[in-house]
Amino acid sequence: MDANGYDGLKFGEGITKDDITITQEADGFVYIRINNTTDVVKFTQASTTSTLAIDYIYFADNSHSRIHANAILVSLKTLTEGDDTLTANRNGTNNIQALAGDDTITGGIDARNNIDGGADDDTLTGGSYADRLIGGQGNDTLNGGNGDDTLNAGQGNDKVTGGAGNDIYIFNLGDGQLEIMDANGYDKLQFGEGITKEDVSLYQDKLHIYLEVLKTGDKVRFDRSDDSREIAIDRVDFSDGPQLSQQDLMGANVVDTVDYWQVLS
Repeated sequence: MDANGYDGLKFGEGITKDDITITQEADGFVYIRINNTTDVVKFTQASTTSTLAIDYIYFADNSHSRIHANAILVSLKTLTEGDDTLTANRNGTNNIQALAGDDTITGGIDARNNIDGGADDDTLTGGSYADRLIGGQGNDTLNGGNGDDTLNAGQGNDKVTGGAGNDIYIFNLGDGQLEIMDANGYDKLQFGEGITKEDVSLYQDKLHIYLEVLKTGDKVRFDRSDDSREIAIDRVDFSDGPQLSQQDLMGANVVDTVDYWQVLS
């Protein structure tokens, strides 16, 4: 029972990461059980804070094989149907499936983050490596951070930023409105099944380029720079094979309003 200082728990020979199970039970204690034995270590967690009595766990087989307090807290975190806030493990691989509610989930800065926000209006943030973020239904905001990320905002009025790296944006039939804000790396927009080149209209105004799915009204908008001629997307791929290059996108007809449409041929 100690929440002061920087305290560690060291397991002896013969106990590795794979040999333990961490749980939190109704009495408020965190339990570390050695699998297939009756051995157990228990320690406190402050009920209203993210403070644990132990700051890290390490093992005799590898002094660098540590589990830090934040990783323990994430493993104990129960995502609900309400509005959840979660910061994932700093490194390793984080696989996070949220439920309904307006969730705010931040991936580990040095981890590979696979985050699904579930329903409602979510804010998802990746880290420095190749992350996969899925918004689901609702008006979501996704930020991939550094690394080669894959972002699928899902249905709703969504805003996505890939950040540094070569990013892929997924847009499927019925996804609604998507705004892409990104001019770093070599970035690709991937249309899903049922959206062909002939289904899409292409136009631009002074600040944005638009790709609109004619049969549904679904629309992707991304920035263009009037002075440098840079745009947020370098290539567009369709499920049936054709592609649009950045030059194709920059050559879109200029219009004063988004009521105009031009069918690609």
